[in-house]
This record gives sequence, structure tokens and C-alpha cells, in this order.
Amino acid sequence: MINDRQFILGKDTYMALGWKNVKLSNGFVLSYHDKLNVWLDNSRNIVILGNVWQVDHKQKSPTDVVQGINLEDDFIDAIYEMEKTWCGRYVLIVKDWIFLDTIGSLGIFYNDMHISSSLNVLCTAENKKIIYPNIKHGEMPDFIPGMQTCYNGIKRLLPSQIYNIVTKEVRIRPLLPDGVISSKSDNDRIELLEHYFVHSLQNMGTLFNGKDIWLSLTGGRDSRAAMAFMERAGIKYKTFTCEYPGIKLADIDLARRLSRKARRKHLFVKREKTSYSQDRYDNYRVHTAGMAVDQDWNFYAYNQYQKLTKNNSEIVILRNSIWENVNDYYSQYCKDGNLNLERLFSSIKEDEFLKSSLLEWYNYVQHDDLNKNDLSIWNRMLWELRTGCWLSSIEQSFDMMDGITSIQPCNCRLFLSILAGFNQKDRSAKKHEEYIVERVCTKLSKIPYDYQYTYSVYMRFRRLLGNVCHMFVRN
Repeated sequence: MINDRQFILGKDTYMALGWKNVKLSNGFVLSYHDKLNVWLDNSRNIVILGNVWQVDHKQKSPTDVVQGINLEDDFIDAIYEMEKTWCGRYVLIVKDWIFLDTIGSLGIFYNDMHISSSLNVLCTAENKKIIYPNIKHGEMPDFIPGMQTCYNGIKRLLPSQIYNIVTKEVRIRPLLPDGVISSKSDNDRIELLEHYFVHSLQNMGTLFNGKDIWLSLTGGRDSRAAMAFMERAGIKYKTFTCEYPGIKLADIDLARRLSRKARRKHLFVKREKTSYSQDRYDNYRVHTAGMAVDQDWNFYAYNQYQKLTKNNSEIVILRNSIWENVNDYYSQYCKDGNLNLERLFSSIKEDEFLKSSLLEWYNYVQHDDLNKNDLSIWNRMLWELRTGCWLSSIEQSFDMMDGITSIQPCNCRLFLSILAGFNQKDRSAKKHEEYIVERVCTKLSKIPYDYQYTYSVYMRFRRLLGNVCHMFVRN
């Protein structure tokens, strides 16, 4: 439903069906939908919203460790050190300061009156008319790049920022508190990443105990790397691939083959015209205030994600959009090595608002000395703009889907610090993810990747016969 699992902070109380309210120690009222996970300490100085867990077996759980913070001291650096080993989708509030998860997947919009995870809720609270941005899927940018929104005075908090609720101060934070973690060899890096990633998945499994876990699977590298760690962690899960116009046969066939190799149940979710709902399409737009434009909009409108649920069961979907944060993705569009914003985002030539937002972000980054040595401009752009803006709003869209929780298992600063240590050429070509799969779960590396895929007569025959019988004994 629209506005499910959202929250808003302000001096006033937000009243709506299914919403609760609590007054924090600083006098602000936290209003939240009752399906949103909310944890508060006894003094109401510390709040965790959303789902979070620890990736380091030597550290306490997030709720245990935050209670040990000395709030009389300047605690912000302690938060950075503590939170670098957290994973999940969450917002942390400590006294007057708001901290986002690694990529801001539980996003924040704010102005002088309110702070909210939802533009729609914020505008409703202030009786503002909803203004849907002029963005389209496939036209770059198909998101609002940076801090601006379509509303005067309302900004989006970026992953490299923290925000003071009382003073309205915005402060730069380190994206990678540990910087880039270097190791003697790729094997050392993989061993270190495996150590933490496996523990993280096991803690995730405990947090979502009783819910079916579905891994979104294609023929590419990102989802296979996650699958390798799932196998290594011994997590019970299933896999799925959603059909859409133009889907590559490699994604359909290789996902099946990988699932068969791992003896996991796989579901190819077809897109049926009769399943389309205009109401679902319209509700998606309202819930995200038009900030999420991608295939997920149609997956929801065509009822594809909902087909993963059975008998109203609650499920967790694992998606893998964050691995690319260290891959210098945008550099491929500027072959001479020089950043050209109009070449990357052609729509800004004719849209002054998009251009203004992008230039504000670019100017902000040029004055950020805290993060400039750890991340190239290409990775910074993908992290803050693509995942911090586009992906964040897509993650918000899952909140309206009954019984479905979306998680990005790579959403941890420590993971990205380790991944950033791989050779730059390997990262750009995603070869480092192939090395990870080969080391962590060798059997999955024996199946070709999408870029290696060839379609044989045998595969054509198997596809015709195999749509009905790809169910596995291991559920």
C-alpha cells in the first residue's frame, strides 16, 4: 500500500491509518508506519529504523553497540567506526544527528520543517502539491542526480552526508572509514571478504528467520558472486528471474543452469498481459513520488514480484546493484578519461533543473577533501548519484509491496573497502567477481557468464521442453 513502511520527523504529529508516533528526547516527534521496524533506546536518544545486522563476528550487534556510546562526548567519529561493519537497509538517529546506511537505501528527504523517507509523505504533511519529475527510463539521467528535488527547499540527503535535525547542519562524512583495504594478493582479499560476507549472510538469515529468501539471478557477475557467498554460508534460498521485453536468453538460461548446479528451486516469472494493473502502476508512482523509474515499476504493475509469495507468506528478495560501486562504471562513456557531464547525461542539455542538480553535486564533490583519495570521480558518481538516488528510490518502492522486503547484501562499507582494493582493470571488467566465485564456490564458476554465452540447437530444444520441469527438491 502507498506510504507503507515510511516515517517522518517533525515538531508535529503525522496522523494516518496504521501510523504510530513517539516523541524523541530532542522534542521531535517520530511518526512511522507500523510495518516499519523501529528500535529505540530507553532514553529515546537513539533510534534505528529499518533492518540492520553486524558483519563482524568480533563486534556486538548494532542495537547492543549503540547503547554503549557516550553521548556526552563528540560521538560522531565513534559512530563512523562502529557503523562501518553494519549491513542492511536502515537509518540511524543519535541525539540530533541522522546517519544513512552505506548507499542510503532507506533514503532521507528534508527541509526546515520535516525529515522523511518519503517525498509523498513529506508533501502530504505540508499540503504541497506533488510534482512528478520529468524523467524517463532509458534517458540519462533517469533519476534526479544529486541533492535537489522538484520542490523548493526540499533536499535529498546523500550517502556522504549526515544531517542535524535541530541546527539543520549538513556535514560531510567518510564513505569508506577504512579507506581502500590493500592486501598482498587477490586470494587474501577474497579470503577477507569471504570471512565477513559469510558471517553477514548468516546474521541476515537469523534476522529474517521464517521468511523465504529469493535471490534475483541473471547470467552476469554480480548476482553470481552473491550466490557463491550464499552457498558458502549455507543459507536456505531460492532463485528467480523476471521476464521483461528484450530480456537476454543468456539471463534466462544461465540462471536456470546455475540454480540446477546448486540444487536450488528456480522460478522464471513470466510477464503476462492479463496480470497488468493500472492501479498498481499509478500507486507505484504516487508512493515513490515519481523518483523511481526502471523495470521494477513494470515488475510490480504486472504482478511479477507478488508471484514469489505463496499463501500470503513473507519473503526477502536479495538484489545486487551495489557491487558496481567500485567498478569505475561511468568511465566507459568518457574514453579520453575526462569527465564530460553532458556526454554522460544527455538530458541535462535541455533540462535546466536536472543540470542544476547535477552541477550542485559536482561542485560539492570538488570541495570534499575527506573522500577524494579513496574514490575515483567515476565511483563517487555511481555511489552517490546512481545508487544513492536512483537505487534508493527503487528500494523504497518495495515498501509498498505486501510481505516483500528488498535487501542489497553488499550494502556495507567494509565490503566496498575490500572490493576497492582489487586491480582497477579487473574491477572495470568485473573480473574480480569471477575470481571471487571461482574461489568461494568453484562449481558455479564452471558455467559460462552472459558475455561468454552461445546459443546452441541443443539449448533451443532444452528451452522448449524445460519451462515446465525446473523445480528442485531443495526448497
